Amino acid sequence: MAEPDHQQLIIRRLIESERSINFEIEKILGTRLRTYKEDEVKQLLRTALEHVREFVKSYRLVTERGEAIVLEAEVFSEVIRTKLDHLFYLIDVITNQEVSLSIYDFLDFFIKKIELSNLSFIIIKSEILSCYCLNDYLKEFFRISSGKELIRVWIINCPIRVEINPFEWPIILHELGHIAEVESLKTLVNMEIIDKYHLLPDPETVEGVRVYHALEYISDLIAYSLIGPAFLFRLTESYLTKTLTIPITHPEWISRLHFLLQIATELHKQAISPEGDHLFGLMEKEWEREKDGVLIKPPPYLGKVKEYIRQRVELVQIDKEKFKKCLDRVKQFYPYTEDIPILMNASYIVSRNTLFDLNIRKHFDNDESKLSSEFSYLIADCIRLTRLRYLTLNLLRRPA
Repeated sequence: MAEPDHQQLIIRRLIESERSINFEIEKILGTRLRTYKEDEVKQLLRTALEHVREFVKSYRLVTERGEAIVLEAEVFSEVIRTKLDHLFYLIDVITNQEVSLSIYDFLDFFIKKIELSNLSFIIIKSEILSCYCLNDYLKEFFRISSGKELIRVWIINCPIRVEINPFEWPIILHELGHIAEVESLKTLVNMEIIDKYHLLPDPETVEGVRVYHALEYISDLIAYSLIGPAFLFRLTESYLTKTLTIPITHPEWISRLHFLLQIATELHKQAISPEGDHLFGLMEKEWEREKDGVLIKPPPYLGKVKEYIRQRVELVQIDKEKFKKCLDRVKQFYPYTEDIPILMNASYIVSRNTLFDLNIRKHFDNDESKLSSEFSYLIADCIRLTRLRYLTLNLLRRPA
């Protein structure tokens, strides 16, 4: 191909990239997101796209003037097209794969408690549970700086099995714990275990393993502090009912269970007794069975970490009388709208201990699948109604 023709082809590619960016901007503006800070999220994505568009346009003008080497321009056009493919895919996921509004209702109850109300969250359907900051992602992979004036947006990846089961929602609080550690608590920084720039050590080293494991224990502790034993119960069930490959950055699950079990026994076991005794007994037996196989001990500074978190995250209180009231209501499929942590703890115990009693099953023609589904719907509705009640009482932040 002659060089002028080659140059024109490259210019057309760049023009097409600009058009594609314009299309994505229009798509973002025309899509309704469920996140409570929708406008701020759209502004972040729009700013990122406009930044890339101006960069592409400036290079196109240089190419049109013949000031760019053709081979260099071709490489640039290929690189920018690849990067745009990644960015467009991310936008497609955000605009098309959000979870149901019910999970936002659930998390909104806890966000203010750990000083995260100034952030925005987008919860996306995914294969694994994880989280990352969209602003940092754009800066690292696309060299797009969002500026201090734009809100920080965190994306939480949520497996579909978690989305459809309200009893798995407490697991998402573990990801909120990671976000709180980065954005507000900064436990390991303030304790001078890592430096203020959050430069983590190599996870292959002894100190690296300790730091990464400490971050997981911190997130577990934050999640437990927010909702109580329901997180411990769900964490245990998650590991007992499926085969998992634990990465080196995570402690052995039985160590996490034992860490939380000690806290739960000290703080909440009596409040949910005797109904919760069976579940506590199962976990204690599991610890006795597995403890000899633990290869890596918890970090030596975990005790100080626990005290630091306790001073900064308000521990959930489970009133024994309210717990029994909730337990009695949900057993009979009556709604409970006074307190989400109490609701989640009581309803989980009902789902494991008494939900499939013969007296209940007969009302569902002994269809256990239907019974389980209807109970899940009841709890999801209770969460939504509880949030509406709190909004009415001005106890939660209102959506913008």
